[in-house]
Amino acid sequence: MFIAGWPIHARMRAVKGCTTIDIRARSPIDGVYDALVTVLYDGMWRVQEDSTGLVSPGNVVFAQDSESVVEHLFRHVPGWLVPELGPHLHAEFVDLHEGLQDEKDPLLDALARRLESVANAMFCALTDGFRMISAVASNR
Repeated sequence: MFIAGWPIHARMRAVKGCTTIDIRARSPIDGVYDALVTVLYDGMWRVQEDSTGLVSPGNVVFAQDSESVVEHLFRHVPGWLVPELGPHLHAEFVDLHEGLQDEKDPLLDALARRLESVANAMFCALTDGFRMISAVASNR
């Protein structure tokens, strides 16, 4: 979710003997719903589909499967985060969701490489019990 360029808020907690991670990605675009994914560990990791979905500005969660939620994020990637598209890119946001189907997509690989160390550090902080808030911003 972070690699799509959306600010995220994540927290890990214990609920009824299970470990739960809630990740909310805040939309960088007015009028586009936020995304929420809840992951549960009860002997194995799985997405808790009944509390995963899109979140309206009024904080109403519309349940969707996790694949649809991730696709929603990658339909709205900030254009400045993908310089590989060239200097003539004028779109504020780009749609990279089709690349999710291709494991060798060069744009997604470039995004992942650029943000991998940051994502690893965030995951370590989260698993150490910290509540984590992160954002990606352009300095252009």
